[in-house]
Amino acid sequence: MLSFAYFVETSISMVIFIGCYRFFLSRLTFFTWNRIYLVGTLLFSLIAPLLIVPTPIWSVSPTLPSVPRLITQAVVVYQPVQGSPLLNWTTLCGVICAIYWLFVTYRLSQLAVDIFLLRQVIRRSVTESFGSDRIVWVQEDFPTASFFGFIFLNQHQRRTDSLATIIQHEQVHCRQWHSADWLLVRLVSAFFWFHPCMGWWRQAVATNHEYIADAQAAQTSDKTTYAHLLLQLTAQVSKVSTLHYFSSFNQLKSRIIMLHQTRSKAIQKMRFLAVIPLTMGVLFLTSCERNDFKAVEPALLSAQAILHTDLIGQWVTTNNVTINNNDGKTPRIFPERPGNVQTVLSRLSLYADGHFEMSDNRTSVKRTGSWSSDPVGVSVKLECADKPSEPIYIDVTSLENRTMEAWQYYPADKQLSGGTVYYNFQKE
Repeated sequence: MLSFAYFVETSISMVIFIGCYRFFLSRLTFFTWNRIYLVGTLLFSLIAPLLIVPTPIWSVSPTLPSVPRLITQAVVVYQPVQGSPLLNWTTLCGVICAIYWLFVTYRLSQLAVDIFLLRQVIRRSVTESFGSDRIVWVQEDFPTASFFGFIFLNQHQRRTDSLATIIQHEQVHCRQWHSADWLLVRLVSAFFWFHPCMGWWRQAVATNHEYIADAQAAQTSDKTTYAHLLLQLTAQVSKVSTLHYFSSFNQLKSRIIMLHQTRSKAIQKMRFLAVIPLTMGVLFLTSCERNDFKAVEPALLSAQAILHTDLIGQWVTTNNVTINNNDGKTPRIFPERPGNVQTVLSRLSLYADGHFEMSDNRTSVKRTGSWSSDPVGVSVKLECADKPSEPIYIDVTSLENRTMEAWQYYPADKQLSGGTVYYNFQKE
């Protein structure tokens, strides 16, 4: 499942690319280039956060600094209670996810309904082949439009003088697969319905498609006559948003202006070079991962584990205190009455290869697994081989005094009380 960070990084990339288009490229008459830019950058925005670009490792000394005593100690096994902030945050995240998927489902269902309605219109209308495309002669009041290889025309347009120009316009949409671009935008809009710039993407892609078709259709007709044709056929009826309409009121002004726009000079294609630094910047922003720790030995550094050399060695407990709950059951005494708690912390060995061993001098119980410490060395995490999902956390309270302490939580069972055990460690 995609993470929250993916949506944030993708959204930022989309803002950068659509902003560049609106301010630097939208008024150029290089319509095919603009189409490539819009579709290409949209796809790149979706893919870039999934890429990982390697960068040089930044060297930082692994020496553990002096760490002050922590007032709040780490708990070995944390069990959130009802009404805790963690539970409230989890509930809030669940509500947000539910709202997100509700809107996604609604947008996708709209797209499915549109396609279904088109299929129904095609089935109940008369169709005829026109080259590699098919003309759908619609009986009801339906605007001139196209979808992939289908061109939708009204029966009363059969005898109009402008029929050839209209068909030529719609054939450009069909032959250049403009509907594929539009479906991509509709799908992205469904999953990024919350994005404030998504409307700009839809408008930019749809308008650019019309610029391409107008430029080719107007070649066989006077530009003024073609502009009047756009005004006559402006779609005023309820529309299926998946279609490409010959004339849309929202696009009418910009399309007429672009028809009479002076052709952009070839030198202005240099503006598209801006995509290079933009792409590099987006990659750096979303895909570069920096490692802030020097790999002294391969075994001392992994993607998720930091091993501080000052912690490597033998640690023994100098004191332990059992704090039993007042639940009326038999109190626990370690190690004489440990009950179902098998983890022992009386002796701890941390090795440079990333594994640890725990044992109790008075029993034969032993534990093994892997260990790591956080970036500043304030705590050590032990993951037991048989229970890696229940890590044990040990706080480093004073490196100068070579001491550590830990809290171990254990639940009550049928006979023995629940509670915690406090350990104090001294390095040998």
